[in-house]
Amino acid sequence: MNGLENAHFDLGDARCSLETAIELLGSIDNDGQYSQCELHALIDELRQIKGELDQSYSRLSELQDRCDQG
Repeated sequence: MNGLENAHFDLGDARCSLETAIELLGSIDNDGQYSQCELHALIDELRQIKGELDQSYSRLSELQDRCDQG
């Protein structure tokens, strides 16, 4: 694997890990054991980060495709 492939793989793993963390926090949120406001804020922040990570993943995919073609 080259550097772009490694980075693409790592970003994919990060996306999955972040999604899992969001889901776990969401289930904790439903339990009502923690401060709703703080937990909601954290979940929203992680969702924003995940959105940015998804964009970076897509951009890297496009870059990798262009390098593979050229």
